[in-house]
Formats: sequence, structure tokens, C-alpha cells
Amino acid sequence: MIAAFFLLLILLVSNLYINSVNLVFIIIMTLIFIYKFSKEIVKYEVLIYIVALILGILTYLNFNNEIFHYLKSGLVSFAFMIIVMYTGIISNIFNFKKKLLLNRKQLSIVAFILISAHAVYRTFAQVSLYGVIAYVLMIPLFITSFKVIRKEILSRDWQAIHKISYLAYVFLLLHTVIIADVSNKYIYIIIATIYIYQKTLNIIKESLNEINRKSIL
Repeated sequence: MIAAFFLLLILLVSNLYINSVNLVFIIIMTLIFIYKFSKEIVKYEVLIYIVALILGILTYLNFNNEIFHYLKSGLVSFAFMIIVMYTGIISNIFNFKKKLLLNRKQLSIVAFILISAHAVYRTFAQVSLYGVIAYVLMIPLFITSFKVIRKEILSRDWQAIHKISYLAYVFLLLHTVIIADVSNKYIYIIIATIYIYQKTLNIIKESLNEINRKSIL
């Protein structure tokens, strides 16, 4: 019920502004929701997935209905994915990161379910190569995110599969920047640049720390 109300609020308000403003609004609302209900999201994750699936189906069946505009355009899913992406690069000094990590899986799964209506519909209409690549890369990530599947996979194999996520993020960001109009393009470029810069910096730091650790040993 909480998830349904939250998504309905996004749908009603998001029709008022351009995409980039809506994106920021959805991100802020989602962060507030996670801050307040992080444990409940985990507890009722199956119900949340069902609500997301129903919304995804309704979006596909009513693709020309403007009520579903920001679901069918992928904006809600993109907002969720930005949170998932940035959770991996923000500093551990933020206590809020613990809650984000707790709900990262749920956000990823809901984002994929909701974006599927967009992806399937666009397959038979306007196709973006970067978007197709991003979606295809996300499929194994989605499947292996469920506990029933994950427990059947070795830990190292699961980690190897989920390293694909970084490549999926890059293609997702490229897709979003390329298809965006001028009024939205710059904010998407900023989001992509900050993520790629900070992720690269984190990788370099981790590599240097590993080299130092080995040198000490």
C-alpha cells in the first residue's frame, strides 16, 4: 500500500515539470522514503515487486496514456538507478549509506521491472542501441538478484556477474544523454560525469591501497 501510494504520488506530480526537474524530485522523494521505511521495504519487498510488475504491465498496455508518461519514458527507473549507482560511490562516512545499501537490491529490481515496459515497447518502435545494450546487460543482474537464484551461485561467480553492472551503467548514461533534448541533456551529462569521475577515482584508490597492502606483506 505504501509503495503504491508513493508511486502514484510520483505519477501525479511528475507531469508538472520537465524531465530533469522531475528526475531530481523523484530521487529526493525516493531518498526520503528509504530514510523513513528502509526496513519495511525489505520486509515487504515481494509486495513491492508485485506492485511494480502491475504498474509495468499497465504501462505497456496503456503506452499512449500520458498518466504513465514518466514510467513509459523510463524516468522513474532512471531515478532509481541513479540512487543505486551513487550508493556505490558515496563515502562511508554518511550513515545514510547503510540504509541505501539495505535497499539497493530492491531498488534495482523495481527499476528493471518498470523499465521493461519501456524496453519491450521500444523494441517494436524507436530503438536506441545504447539502450538495448544497457537493458540486455541488466538481465543477468536482475535474475541473480533474487535470493533463490543467488544461493545457487558461487560467491565469486555472483560477484563476477555483478561487475557487469558498471558497464550497464555506462551504456544507460550514454543512452540517456544521447536521447535527451537540450532542456534535459546538461543535467544528465553532469550526473554521468560525476559518477564516472568518482567511480574511476575510487577504483584508482582501491588499486593503490591493494598495491600498498601487498608491498607491506
